[in-house]
Amino acid sequence: MAIAAAIQQEVAGEVRALAAKGIQPGLAAVMVGNMAASLIYVRNKVQTCVELGIFSELITRPAAVTTAELLELVASLNARDEIDGILVQLPLPRT
Repeated sequence: MAIAAAIQQEVAGEVRALAAKGIQPGLAAVMVGNMAASLIYVRNKVQTCVELGIFSELITRPAAVTTAELLELVASLNARDEIDGILVQLPLPRT
């Protein structure tokens, strides 16, 4: 835990430095389906972003989402200025 805390402190400092320049990093987390363990993991990532001052957004899609729909979602997220990183949580459900 000491290593994680040190990393979080370092990231928080970098986020503050960016904020001083008017920049807020952003993360989009994409969940497909409803695997409980994955949902807990992703929610923890989103919460950590909030604690560090990073914009975060959790996007959920049903297990029946098609590959084309998921790729379209990722492309639309990639086009957004407030999103700097995209996390697609694995494993993806089989369709």
